Amino acid sequence: MCGIGGIITFTRPTGKRKELIKRITKNLLKELESRGTDASGIALIDHQHGREEVFKMAIPGSKLAEKQEFENTFKNEFDTILIHTRAATTGTERRNVNNHPHQNKITGNVLIHNGVINNYPQLIKDNNLQMDGDCDSEVILKLADKIGFDEAMKKLKGSFAVALTKRKKKQTIIFRGDYSPLFLMYIPQLDCYVFASTEDIAINSVYNEKARTFGNLEMEKSCGQFFYKELSHGDKVIFNHTLPCGDVIHSVVEEEVVEDKFKLTKENWWWN
Repeated sequence: MCGIGGIITFTRPTGKRKELIKRITKNLLKELESRGTDASGIALIDHQHGREEVFKMAIPGSKLAEKQEFENTFKNEFDTILIHTRAATTGTERRNVNNHPHQNKITGNVLIHNGVINNYPQLIKDNNLQMDGDCDSEVILKLADKIGFDEAMKKLKGSFAVALTKRKKKQTIIFRGDYSPLFLMYIPQLDCYVFASTEDIAINSVYNEKARTFGNLEMEKSCGQFFYKELSHGDKVIFNHTLPCGDVIHSVVEEEVVEDKFKLTKENWWWN
């Protein structure tokens, strides 16, 4: 079991908004520790300029959040953050290449994954995938880059919830497959989306009483109300960063077909 989370915006944060988003990132790293402490990492993505900054170490998330490298990473411009805490299964955490986020150095695409891919050795063989490490999660990234995201999801056997950023298409995709939970919320006051493995982790990181232990009373007041939605099996949400205002599309990936897409609107969400 691992923990995944992230923050997605369509305008690069600055000033107080950027500071609040950084504090939510720290909170997510700490809350996600309940799902893995062998390693942790973050990736800051600037879709408009095609830049990615990945910082990961074989330490718990709370310790990663206190590193100077964490602060240095936030000096960069970004519109999307991917966050991961790892409970190592396949591939030792002592090889940092096995830890998340994973990045394909050729395409620039970045992935985080919660779950276990049972058929990863066969996928490597059948698709002639060139691996950098030993982690089964890397197979998802390399396979999606080779045959496309939807086709890759159909070939996976096991448990998986994933988030993937695509440099060329300027997209962020979050997807819930079998057995691995995923929760999505939108905070109007910060104009950002937050996702996490569970509802408690997302809300505790942003809004409720528990977040105050991290000194975020001011942040709670700034965040105000939010929309939230638990994703179901097969749910895929695509965040398009090609336009200044952004675009969010929801669809369902089934074993054989992709259902008609529809936009996420207030009517598709629940209020807090």
